[in-house]
Amino acid sequence: MKVNKPPAIDIIGAARCTGCGACEWVCPPNSITMELDSHGFYKPVINRDNCTDCGICQRPCPVIENEKGTLTIGNTCEPKAFGSWTMSDSTRLASSSGGIFSELARDVIDAGGAVVGCAWDENWTPVHILTQSWCDVERMRGSKYVPSRMGNIYQEV
Repeated sequence: MKVNKPPAIDIIGAARCTGCGACEWVCPPNSITMELDSHGFYKPVINRDNCTDCGICQRPCPVIENEKGTLTIGNTCEPKAFGSWTMSDSTRLASSSGGIFSELARDVIDAGGAVVGCAWDENWTPVHILTQSWCDVERMRGSKYVPSRMGNIYQEV
């Protein structure tokens, strides 16, 4: 039975999609797959024969959530920006964004938590991993500049 809540991608459009893949992982009938588009970015593709228009894929969409007002003050969006970097020269030189990710990850791991990030696998494919290991955090450093699949990271978290 169709509920008539269209898939998130139909609401936001491909140009605004972040390619995070959250819609794919929450889709109960598994009607969404993430595929590379003609520009080399992962975008959701809907199996219209299987989609029930339940709208569940709208819930985790960061674009829709932002438009609902989570970051909105009045009618204008006022993003806040913060700048930071590590004081460790070696960490900063091994990083691509001032090394702040490493510093934040170190605090989380030292407190017994886990960190998610993107690292190269043995085939030089970027993959997202969940870790409590500092060695893995070091693998996560640096920009990848290619699209990556989220894989099962949402389930792992």
